[in-house]
Amino acid sequence: MIAALASALVLSSISGPAGPAVIRPVPCVAAILINAETGEVLHEQDADLSRGPASLVKMMVELIILEDVEAGRIALSDTVKASTHASTMGGSQVFLKEGEVQTVHALLQAAAIASANDAAVALAEHASGSEEKFVERMNARAKQLGCSGTKFVNVHGLDLPRQGRAVTTARDLTIIARALIRHPLALEFASTWRAPFRDGEFWLDNTNKLLRKCDGLDGLKTGWTPRAGGCFCATATRDGVRLVSVVMGAPGGLGRFNVTKQLLDDGFSAVAPPSEPAAETH
Repeated sequence: MIAALASALVLSSISGPAGPAVIRPVPCVAAILINAETGEVLHEQDADLSRGPASLVKMMVELIILEDVEAGRIALSDTVKASTHASTMGGSQVFLKEGEVQTVHALLQAAAIASANDAAVALAEHASGSEEKFVERMNARAKQLGCSGTKFVNVHGLDLPRQGRAVTTARDLTIIARALIRHPLALEFASTWRAPFRDGEFWLDNTNKLLRKCDGLDGLKTGWTPRAGGCFCATATRDGVRLVSVVMGAPGGLGRFNVTKQLLDDGFSAVAPPSEPAAETH
C-alpha cells in the first residue's frame, strides 16, 4: 500500500546547479523535506496528514529543556531525583530506579541519544513539577511555533490505553526541528554514536542508525510504535546547506533510514550550494 501511494505521487522538480532535478517519492505514509535555514519546502507527501509521532515528541521535550536552560530557569548541572512514575516507564529506557539521582545533562543526553522514556519523564517533572504540566507547556510551545496540527499527551510517545492519542504532522515536526537545531547541544547529542551513562555502567547507543552512513548527517530523532510505524526526523549539512526531513509511517526495520537517505540524497542533488562571492579585480 505504501509503495503504491509513493508511486502515484508526482515527482518534485527543483532547479539545481546542473538544471532541473527531481526528488523521488519515498515509500511511507507522510514525508517532507525542507531547507532548514529558509523553511522552503523542497518535497512533500501528505505533509499535513494527522499521524502519531511516537518518540519524535522528545524533540519538543529537548527544546523546552534547552530553552529553560538558556533562560536560567534550570541548569544542566541540576540534580534530578527519579520519581516512582519515571522509574516505571517501559519501552526504551535507562532503567532509572526510584530515588536515583542524575543530572539534567545526563538525562537530556539519555533522552536524545537512546530515546529513554524514563529520562524524558524525569526531565519533565524536574522542569514543571509533573509530566501533565510539562505536556501543557509542550502544547503551548507548539502553538506558539505555529504547529497547527499537533497535540501532545505525554513526553515519551508511547500509545497508552488510558491516554488520548498524540497527533502531529510531518510539516509541524519540521517546525519543531528547526527550533531545536538552533541549540548546539541538541546536535551534539544527536550526532553522538555512543556515550557512557552512570559513569560507564550503562551505555547509551544512538537509535539513529543512519549516523556514519549518510554524508553530513548529524541528527535528529527516531520514533516507532505499532500504531505510528517507523518515524524519523533527520537533518544533514552538505556544502553549506542544511536540510531537514521527516518520514512517518515508514516501512519497518531499517526502512525509515533507507527512505530518509534517498530523500536527503535527492534533495542535496537538487539544491545548489550558496554562491561564492565574486572575486575582486584590480
